[in-house]
Amino acid sequence: MKTSFVSRRIPAVLLAFVVLLASGVVAIGAGPIKVAEAETASPTFSATATVSKQTGVDGNGNPTWEVRTSGIALGTTIDGLEDGDKITVDLLTTGQITMVQARLCKGETAGVEVLYASTTDMNPTQAGKCVLNPFGKMTANSAEKEVVSPFKRESIELIVGVGTDTYFKQSGSQTTVQCGPAYTDDCKFVVKVLTQDTNEFISYRLNYASQVEPPSAPTAVKAAVSNPASGRANVSWTASSSTGGVGATISNYTATAYTSAGVATTYTCVTVTTSCTVTGLTNSTPYTFKVKAKNSADYFSADSAASAVFLPGGTRFTAVGAKLALNTATAPVSPITANGTKTVTLGTTQGVAAGATAVVLNVTVSGSTAAGKITVYPAGVSKPSAEHLNFTSAAVVSNQVVVPLGTGANAGKIVLHNSATSTAQLVVHVMGYYKPDTGLNFTATTKRALQTATAPATPLAAAATRNVQIAGTTTPALGIPADATSVVLNVTVSSATAAGFLTVFPKGAIKPGVKSVNFIAGKSTSNLVTVALGTGLTNGGGISIFNSAGSTNVTVDIVGYYNSATTGSRFFPLNPIRTANTVDGTGGVAVGKIATGTSKSFRVASRSGVPTTGVKSVAYNLTMSGQTATATMQVYPQNGLRLSNALTGYANVPVSIAGMANLGYTSPALGGLSVYNTGGAANAAVDLAGYFS
Repeated sequence: MKTSFVSRRIPAVLLAFVVLLASGVVAIGAGPIKVAEAETASPTFSATATVSKQTGVDGNGNPTWEVRTSGIALGTTIDGLEDGDKITVDLLTTGQITMVQARLCKGETAGVEVLYASTTDMNPTQAGKCVLNPFGKMTANSAEKEVVSPFKRESIELIVGVGTDTYFKQSGSQTTVQCGPAYTDDCKFVVKVLTQDTNEFISYRLNYASQVEPPSAPTAVKAAVSNPASGRANVSWTASSSTGGVGATISNYTATAYTSAGVATTYTCVTVTTSCTVTGLTNSTPYTFKVKAKNSADYFSADSAASAVFLPGGTRFTAVGAKLALNTATAPVSPITANGTKTVTLGTTQGVAAGATAVVLNVTVSGSTAAGKITVYPAGVSKPSAEHLNFTSAAVVSNQVVVPLGTGANAGKIVLHNSATSTAQLVVHVMGYYKPDTGLNFTATTKRALQTATAPATPLAAAATRNVQIAGTTTPALGIPADATSVVLNVTVSSATAAGFLTVFPKGAIKPGVKSVNFIAGKSTSNLVTVALGTGLTNGGGISIFNSAGSTNVTVDIVGYYNSATTGSRFFPLNPIRTANTVDGTGGVAVGKIATGTSKSFRVASRSGVPTTGVKSVAYNLTMSGQTATATMQVYPQNGLRLSNALTGYANVPVSIAGMANLGYTSPALGGLSVYNTGGAANAAVDLAGYFS
């Protein structure tokens, strides 16, 4: 559909006559366009059109007419025209009309609208856009009226014909004007009004009865996850608003996948409804989708606007509580050896369903007589440079780890590597798993659910349990929906009076043996915790926090939640990979420690296995090292707001924490992260575990 009225105003010395134009497509109305005004105060102008049908002839042989449609305003298509109908345009201006002319002209050529703004445009043998005699319905130049005594009101009429006219222009080339229901190119009824001050061009698009044209393009195209998700996308849209004419119907729609570079692929689906599934796609690859309609006359619409970027594949989360998968301190005692590995198989006994591709773990290390780090990775691949837990001699350290499971002969297996020169004890709890096509989607958020240090301070006592309402109705409301079943939290301990640990678990459940956060007296410690929410009338949407020893303040920040909302994100696990390191410049980050009160940024999208577009957030592990004084770091979207959760490290003690963060896309960021330091200068390394889309 195109503009149904166009007005062009130019100086009178340049223009000579008025043109009429008939068109064969459904039109979109638009107001008049003024161009090249010659005077500072142009006259105002308005017009209405009337369509009349011949009913016979009178006693003198003159045709008689019956008004069929009247009061057709500017910006309105004249619909339902038939061969021989008469169009009358009544004109009103604040100036003085001296001449009006009308012609039947081209409305568009090969889908491109034809505009009229000069005498040349309307001269048939110069521009080749109009015909003098509208297919034998009137004599040449009959639709022209010179006003001897100028008035502010005048009218012009023209009998509209149906047909085609091919003739030679002055240049020697041929041109064709064709109007009627058999032609897809539009026609226009074009009128020029000459006043004492200026010339005004108007045009009405014409839509003939039974005229069929291409349908309008579908709108609001969306791509969503399919089930199964691998290599597929469910594409939906709003139907074409125009079928292409009276009697025309939509035969089918075709949805096509496009690459991130905007190149059409061969992956399509065809349907008579407003949704279908495109298959054959490559998982984790960004696509957009466009849809076109085909009508019963075999005309195709233009392509729709592209959908938002969509990544096929991915996994969803299922919480399992805290299922013990490994405890090397229980009989028979089998600590991980110095510079050694321990392979763990995770299956239904550990709460992990068949077909799971990644797991969320809580890993605790203790009993080492030397400093070191623990790296967790899928069985069957080489040990990555990533690190998940950093520890000193005799320290007890916990961290959340997201890691893919091994495949093939190593299906369901993970490996833990100890870099220390001494043995160490390990405890591994499974908190949940990711699996294609089953489970829940993730939604990132930033809400503070608890801060016991806020006056009046209410620190958590030794051996005490504190319940915290997370989902549903809270005061103040946290905005976590009632159907959320699991949450991701950043839990921070501060001002502890003794060494101990916190255990976070679903409200109403039996307290498990997992250590969510380990801490020592007087030191701040944080950890990422994924935990299922309580269920039932009394415990629904709540968590419980147990403190093993001493008095301590606890802060709980909500990082995100899992529920069934289709607006949530699927998880695409990655083998642990280092994406940035200020020690050596990995990831393009500037080499050197991050100074107090400054940040360093790096791009994540298009690197380290992360697609260029379509990624909302990432799961990462941040390691701080080299600090000579207490330092606190935060990871946040590049060019975005810093979040409240942070990693605190003390002099000469490397420390790691898992996290989740949205990528920054605010210019000039192109899917990046920033690391900010509020303490002593320190190095930062970021390892990726996967991304959400």
